[in-house]
Amino acid sequence: MSKVCINSYSQEWKKGSKQNHICVDCGRQFIDSYEHQGYSEELKKEYLEMYLNGSGFRAIERVQKMKLLPQSIINSLG
Repeated sequence: MSKVCINSYSQEWKKGSKQNHICVDCGRQFIDSYEHQGYSEELKKEYLEMYLNGSGFRAIERVQKMKLLPQSIINSLG
């Protein structure tokens, strides 16, 4: 599979740092593949169930042994 710039659709590129590639035409950086790195629906469902059962954010963090509940999950609950 050839690498194609998402900005200029050029197949001319040079190796950047680590996983990045740099388009020769427009200079934009891009990577081979983009993966969703969000939290699983199962984990969000578990947090929502705890929240609806009266657990506060700090209690959820304590039970899940997390330093801080991710802001994305707090936004989906509140």
